[in-house]
Formats: sequence, C-alpha cells, structure tokens
Amino acid sequence: MTTRIGTTWAAVALLTLGGCVNLAPPHERPEVALSPAAGLSTAAGTPTAAPVALPGWRELVRDERLRRVVELALAHNPDGRIAALSVEKTRAQLRLTDADRWPTVNAAFIGSRAPNSSGVQTTTLQAGLQVSAWELDLFGRLANASDAANAAWLASEAAERSTRLALVAQTITAWLTLAADTEQLTLAQRTLSDREKTHELSALRFQVGPGPARATRGRARPPPPDPLEGRRRRPEPTRLVRCRALPRHCRTGAGAGAAGGDAQPRGALQSAGRG
Repeated sequence: MTTRIGTTWAAVALLTLGGCVNLAPPHERPEVALSPAAGLSTAAGTPTAAPVALPGWRELVRDERLRRVVELALAHNPDGRIAALSVEKTRAQLRLTDADRWPTVNAAFIGSRAPNSSGVQTTTLQAGLQVSAWELDLFGRLANASDAANAAWLASEAAERSTRLALVAQTITAWLTLAADTEQLTLAQRTLSDREKTHELSALRFQVGPGPARATRGRARPPPPDPLEGRRRRPEPTRLVRCRALPRHCRTGAGAGAAGGDAQPRGALQSAGRG
C-alpha cells in the first residue's frame, strides 16, 4: 500500500514537472535590409560580420564652437531629460520584475523583559526567519516578464539615443542655416550699399547734366569737306583776247561781229583760251 502511494506521488510530480514548460513563443529576430558594407546583415544564409562601430557626433563635428553649442543643447533640452528619465524608470522596473523571481523573506528579532511568576525579572529574546511568499516559476511567467522588462529597458535606451542624435542633427542644421542666412544678409547689405552709391551718382549726374565731351559724342559728325567742291562752284576767269592779225575768215567774222555785236567765232576763242 505504501509503495502504491509513493508511486502515485512520483507520477504526479513527474506530470507536474513535465507541464512546467515555457508557454511563450520563441523569439525570432526580424530580418533587416541593411547594406553589406555596414556589417550588420541578418539575412538567411549570409554570414554575419562583426558590427562596424559608427563614429560619434564629436568625431564628425570639427568646429569647437559648434561642439560647445551641441553640448549645451543636450544638457538643457527637456526632451533629452525626459528620455533619460524614461531610461531610469524602465531600469527600475526591470529590477522590480527580477525581484519577483526570488522568495520574500521576513526576519524578526524580539526582546522583552518582564517579571516571572516568582517575581524575578527575566529577559526573553525571540528571533525568527519567515518566508512569506515565493512563487515557483513553473510555466515561465516570471522569466517572460523579466525578459519583457529587459526589452523595454533596451528600447528606452535606443529611444534616448535616437532623441540625442535627433537633437544633435537639429542643432547642427540650425547652426548651418544661421551661418548661411548671415552670409546672405551680408551679401544683401553690400548689394544695397552699391545700389545706393549708384543711385547717388545717377542723381548727381542728373543734377549737373552731361559734359561737353559727352554731349558732342552722341551727335553725328558732319562729313569732311570736298576739296573739289569749291572749284566746281568757282566761276572761271574771263580772258580777253586781242585779235591783231586775223585770217580772212576771222576778219569776215569780225566785221559781222562788229555789225551784230560781239559775235566771235567759238573756235577762235577756244584756241585763244588754250594759247
């Protein structure tokens, strides 16, 4: 009879321990499409290389003034503080969750002094150790809760790092935008100064008027005088020719010319003019 009872309890214990399995689904890391140069590829059949350490923002920022501005932004930004406090909160929650896997132990020590039945003062000391609560993680509930708290802590750290990087990027972008706007403002001020000087010169030229050289420069120049034009318009000098001894035909013409006026043969005059 005793053997049967022991066998029954052993079977119950084996069945109980056999049922103590983790009911959580197995975790599989999702595949992320990354560049092979990053060394973080997790695709199936691809050997995972050692992760490449990414440079920090201090290595990328070379300007010392910009570094100090970024550090001030990280130190005084409320979003960064909230993210850091969230990390501390999740870390504390992880510690509390891990503490649930251990038994709760209470220790007590009591001392008293009172007279006994004979009237003599006696001292009584009592010490005790008590396990008030202890949950056996038979089905992996506490382990899964601890894993979830750990994942939440890692997620809060990643969120805090992302917040810091976003703040650094926004600060650097604002710095570069301010520098570009300052250069454009300087260029606009120089352009305005040049336009004002040009306006003053134009107003002064309008008040004084154009100079003699500039006034005659725009007019059309007359053509040069023609040296033969005066000769063409000048009358030829009249030459008087004396006819001392003329031939017979000239004498006849002379008498007719005396009778009818100064009628002289044209050929004689032309010959006389040539002579």
